[in-house]
Amino acid sequence: MEYEAGALNIGRYRITDVADMSPALATVLGVIVTAFIVGLVWAVLRLPDAAKLRSPAARERAKRRKESQKRQKKLRSRRESLQRKAARREDTT
Repeated sequence: MEYEAGALNIGRYRITDVADMSPALATVLGVIVTAFIVGLVWAVLRLPDAAKLRSPAARERAKRRKESQKRQKKLRSRRESLQRKAARREDTT
């Protein structure tokens, strides 16, 4: 196998061989490569989002869970407040 100084091999072709292509063939190849890259980007962007809730039932469950967490947070806050008040009363007596 013979190597030229500064020539880069890609498969069976050297970069210098690819540079010798006709302009029409190079244009077609460029369009195909560009379309392939655009297609890949489009496909990646269209992948389903795992965070989306698809079914109405799942959305309703998520809504109820969020409301329940909010209620629990308020109750916890009120209980802690009452405990602090009771502790202050015991300290003063």
